[in-house]
Amino acid sequence: MTTIAFDTLHFANRLKSVGFTDEQAQVLIELQLSVINTTLEQLKKPELLADFAGILADSPSFSGDPLEIQRTMRNEWD
Repeated sequence: MTTIAFDTLHFANRLKSVGFTDEQAQVLIELQLSVINTTLEQLKKPELLADFAGILADSPSFSGDPLEIQRTMRNEWD
């Protein structure tokens, strides 16, 4: 799992040093943490083949008879 160090105290102090109120700084910190967490979640990559297979299970390209899918994919090169 990927982690990112985010010094919220430094961030808040920097915002306050340029005129932000405590409340404004807190809201910006919450939003920034949300963006970081969302980005990390989107960047997650399957670590195991089983995880990857689980993702493919919902793909319309891989639904149906496995042998027919294999034939179709093989014939794409002809």
